[in-house]
Amino acid sequence: MSAATFRTADGELARHPFAWGLFALALIGFPAWRYAVEPPLPADAFTLVPAFALTDQAGAAYGHDDLIGQVTIVDFIFTRCKDVCPTLSSHMAALAGDLGAADAASPIRFLSISVDPDYDTPAVLSAYAQRYGARPEQWRFVTGDRVLVDGLIEGLQQGLERDPGTGEVPNIMHSQRFLLIDPMGGVRGLYSIDAEGLAALRHDARALAGATMW
Repeated sequence: MSAATFRTADGELARHPFAWGLFALALIGFPAWRYAVEPPLPADAFTLVPAFALTDQAGAAYGHDDLIGQVTIVDFIFTRCKDVCPTLSSHMAALAGDLGAADAASPIRFLSISVDPDYDTPAVLSAYAQRYGARPEQWRFVTGDRVLVDGLIEGLQQGLERDPGTGEVPNIMHSQRFLLIDPMGGVRGLYSIDAEGLAALRHDARALAGATMW
């Protein structure tokens, strides 16, 4: 880059020798500023969990910061679902039993996001959680404003389509896969609910948690 690029309004850069130092400092500082605004993508992750603020089944706040520092397995459900959601929740309960055991200090947590937040209040989710034996300190169910929920699902690059229909239960098409979130908030993978997918999820979650000996 030529010196002319850095000349002052009167054309005399020589009167301000510290200008080069300021320019070098700006070059060094720019990446740090950018990462402070938008953290770098962790290795092997395909996206980052966006910032969000929702409410869990106990009425407590739950957001992005609650994911940091631990491995989290995520799924999408709604309590009025009679199709795939009971299967997803049954698999999640089995995963919680296998990977979380009875140790509240386990580095693996579980998160179910309601795609029907207008109906799934914390009280409704609490009753649903009890149906699957979920321990609150290990497995959280979250709900909140629909716009916030939809923004989180979009940020996780998952599909969602709602058809209110005419029946009592809405037709909501949503992801039927589990997401694995690393301790830095990076989404590491999507896993199907067949035997192969669940086996891969167990393996990868244990590896991320540093518990491959389990």
